[in-house]
Amino acid sequence: MFRRMLRTTFLSIIAASSLLSVSAPAAHAAPDTQPPTTPGTPAANNITTTLATLVWNPSTDNVGVTGYAVQELKGGAWIDYTTAPYNVVTVSHLSAATSYTFAVIAHDAAGNNSARSQPVTFSTLPYGTGLTCSIFIQPFNNGYTLSGSILNMAPTASNGWKLTFTLPTSLSVDAVWNGTMTRTGDQATIVNFSFTGTIYPGYSLSIGFSGTSTGTFVPPSGFVLNGSRCPVTINH
Repeated sequence: MFRRMLRTTFLSIIAASSLLSVSAPAAHAAPDTQPPTTPGTPAANNITTTLATLVWNPSTDNVGVTGYAVQELKGGAWIDYTTAPYNVVTVSHLSAATSYTFAVIAHDAAGNNSARSQPVTFSTLPYGTGLTCSIFIQPFNNGYTLSGSILNMAPTASNGWKLTFTLPTSLSVDAVWNGTMTRTGDQATIVNFSFTGTIYPGYSLSIGFSGTSTGTFVPPSGFVLNGSRCPVTINH
């Protein structure tokens, strides 16, 4: 009986040891061979003489999209132009009054590439005589914000700018950006800083100011940039 007990105990130890030592073979993940979905057709926005912004509906992937290859159609062949981590990119160093065609391809971390998107074709603007501007005014409660954009349509870089306008005395100014303001009565002027006077062909500069209003809001008006009128939009 004693031998039988020893034998039973010995077998139990062996069984427990075997249970402790058994392990399943390591599972190997299957390689990722699924490509991302095809990106949406790009849309060309903010087109100037030398650049444009392309934006498209993003791709999806079973693991994750890691970026996009932007391609240009040249001489009947698709040529890699640049890469983008997200679904928007600015294409630059373009020629004025010229037609361009672009498309995009998505890729993932495993190197899988999507099908090429449908292409977009657009034409850059022709060169103009110099700087142009647009003004947007947003009043709110007893305050307001004025945002402006100065675009260089000339084939050469600008060498300074000056914006004049009527600024009612009922409006105070708290902050000005990308220029220096002076005012006498209801007449105001904004001129460039030393580092904001150079605007390269096709590029734009954001300017503006904000402040408060006393009584009924009367917007600034009569904007003239380097002798040329600026269109104004007021968001009532």
